[in-house]
Amino acid sequence: MLNLCTFKTILKVIKSLNMKFATISCTLLGLFPVVFTSCNQADRITAEKIKKAVDEIWVVDTHEHFPAESSRLEANADFFTLVIGYLQADLISSGMSDDELEFMLDNKKTDEERWKIFAKYWDLSKHTGYGQCLKETVKGLFGIDEITEKTFPSINERMKETNRQKDWYQYVLKEKSHIDVSIVDPLGTYSHPDTVYPSEMFVKVRRFNNFINVTKSGIAAIGVQNNQIILSLNDYLVALDTAFEKAVTQEKIVGIKSGLAYGRKIYFEDVSAEEAAPLFSKVQLAKPLNGNEYKKLSDFMMHKVIQRAEKYSLPIQIHTGLLSGNFRGNPIENTNAIHLSNLFLKYRKAKFVIFHGSYPYMAELTYLAKHYPNVYIDMCWMHIVSPSASTRYLEEWLLTVPSNKILAFGGDASIEWAYGHVVLARKIITEVLVKMVGDGRFSETEAIVIADRILRKNAIDLFKLKKVDDQWHRPL
Repeated sequence: MLNLCTFKTILKVIKSLNMKFATISCTLLGLFPVVFTSCNQADRITAEKIKKAVDEIWVVDTHEHFPAESSRLEANADFFTLVIGYLQADLISSGMSDDELEFMLDNKKTDEERWKIFAKYWDLSKHTGYGQCLKETVKGLFGIDEITEKTFPSINERMKETNRQKDWYQYVLKEKSHIDVSIVDPLGTYSHPDTVYPSEMFVKVRRFNNFINVTKSGIAAIGVQNNQIILSLNDYLVALDTAFEKAVTQEKIVGIKSGLAYGRKIYFEDVSAEEAAPLFSKVQLAKPLNGNEYKKLSDFMMHKVIQRAEKYSLPIQIHTGLLSGNFRGNPIENTNAIHLSNLFLKYRKAKFVIFHGSYPYMAELTYLAKHYPNVYIDMCWMHIVSPSASTRYLEEWLLTVPSNKILAFGGDASIEWAYGHVVLARKIITEVLVKMVGDGRFSETEAIVIADRILRKNAIDLFKLKKVDDQWHRPL
């Protein structure tokens, strides 16, 4: 029997082909108003089911830089704490000067003066993904629909109040966002192994940039940290082994992270120990390395770090694509994930998690994730960088790449923005899946299964996460 929705589609095609047939098709359509009303109602019911399923998923957030909550409670939060670096970048892009930015962020200035500067550029930037995220955040956490001169004092006061709440992280992440666990990449002072991130909400990854970017002072510091005298490159590699073992067994990391794209081209040449050893000795003797020599030594160490990650079956998160902030010195083409192909070929047991959808190089990442079994797509940050690109490429990736290789959400912002970001991400994922069901790509059941995979299951499987007695960890 001909499906009623299919029948409607056939009539639309007939109508588009010939005016004579169009008359016939319109007549036929008029004969079946109940049929097509039922068809539309079925579509709405399907959309509602998918939305409900997506909204109820307890998400695994694959990437954050949250400070420890104890430190946040000691800070002076206000409205402008919500104007994080991403939105600042859009404000600067729209014309805000460095002096105006400095003034806006100075909490010694009056709130009214700071607001006037913000408002001038907010009106130009509020439509961007970052602007949408801030609006969703304020609406969802404070019940305020618009950010205006009239609502600013209320938002400002609410931010001051929340910073005195010891359960604010719990409220935002668990109760409001339905984020089950966040994978944190601690930066600065928070990267110290003793920084406490409660395991009911967080697990950690660690960077090994201090080993890759070799300096004389860095060598000495690593020696002190590992209670070891480092006299040679071999000693340095022993220290790397020690650092990895501590990170896995004591710090209980679930992966490693590289943010080297902020300072260099992410092509890491395969350099031999024979080439690297004399370069390491020059650094120890405080002799300067030229650019090519420094790159070779760093490349050598990057390979050594990947080898250790492979040994411990730790996924390797790599920043690619867009760089946060304005006027970054590293040309954007240096951050294209395509430069990593030699690593994918050489370390076939390693699992490479390519961050930010490699925006704006999503097409290249499509090929890499489709072709290489050890390459995974992570859409962290991407939904607020460009909601439209996220919508287009999530559909592209679902039609091109096995669905177990897509991680659909990482907030990569502040605690408050994690809420706004996950709201936008759920909307985008729902929109894409509803469209694909409507196009006949997936069944309703398949769409719901895929939603759970890309928002939760894939990350749990990839990082080998376990939840026992409400505590998250990666079994050794």
